Amino acid sequence: HGLFFDIPNIVSGTNMLTLTKTTTSVAGRISSTQPQRSRRAAVVVASTQPTSRRAAVTTLLGLSAAILSPATPANAFLGIGEDPSAKYTEQTQTLIDSVRAALAVEPRTDAREAAMKGVKEKTVAWVSAYRRDPKFAGRPSFSQMYSAVNALDGQLVSFGLKANFPAKRLDRMMKSIDDAERALKRGR
Repeated sequence: HGLFFDIPNIVSGTNMLTLTKTTTSVAGRISSTQPQRSRRAAVVVASTQPTSRRAAVTTLLGLSAAILSPATPANAFLGIGEDPSAKYTEQTQTLIDSVRAALAVEPRTDAREAAMKGVKEKTVAWVSAYRRDPKFAGRPSFSQMYSAVNALDGQLVSFGLKANFPAKRLDRMMKSIDDAERALKRGR
């Protein structure tokens, strides 16, 4: 797949080289009578039209820059191509903030029930997204947050959404949340 250029002819301006990239598309395959083309082919076409030295050097520099430049990652579009680590950090921090806000609501009220219902939905989504992914399941922030979420969900299932948390369980859960947040800020 190498390209060979006749450098003296490019610089002298007697020949102009054009690089054409041919790709087979799905639309090109609709007719079964068309012959199959290769997926990628580089074709060098020589022309007898005289070109200036500046145009030839500019073309050569443009081609070499395009060939030698490193590939850059595509920007995220509709969540495709996002950095999973950044998404994990954002969702975990959001969950931490939601749990703290819900625990700050007065127990045995309708507001507490609504807040805990929202937190329960977020915890289920967070656990299902990251529990089976080895990139995240081994992180200290995950294990600490998973411990806190497990204690929270156990409390909610056993005693209901409006119930008050026992002081020892609340302290242990808040310590796990604080440790998870600290580890999250360190990128762990």
